[in-house]
Amino acid sequence: MIRKIPMLMMPVLLVSCASDEPVLAVNKFHLRDAEVVGRDSAMIRGEQRRLLYGAVSMEEQKQRLGEYFTVRWKLDEGSAMAHHGDTQVILKYQQAGTASKILKMSRRYSKGVKKGVSEFEIKGEDYQSNGRVLAWRVELVHAGKMVASQQSYMWD
Repeated sequence: MIRKIPMLMMPVLLVSCASDEPVLAVNKFHLRDAEVVGRDSAMIRGEQRRLLYGAVSMEEQKQRLGEYFTVRWKLDEGSAMAHHGDTQVILKYQQAGTASKILKMSRRYSKGVKKGVSEFEIKGEDYQSNGRVLAWRVELVHAGKMVASQQSYMWD
């Protein structure tokens, strides 16, 4: 009887060791002005300074204004599918000046890559002429199948 207890506890131990890290996490940052604001928030101030770093002239700073998406993703290691096929992170979005037209950016990773960080930028002339992003959706596609997605509440 005593030997059976450790065997019964094995599934509990395996579940408790599982990672709580999400498959897909999207962080969006809107850089509206070249003047560093958010003096009360060190994180916002730091992100503004990082994005404006190296932009000396007013024109260079103006070209950095826009919306930035940082996508952290991870494939399930236990899945047999995780070892086959390429991975693609796709950002679909609509801007104020493009009406209902859905625009798309993507990053592709080879089959050996199991996790990563993808950066998407809507800035410069594209941001100035088409305006801010109104709705967005990020999709994680692996071996031709959608693994996860996240979207703004305005996405249809």
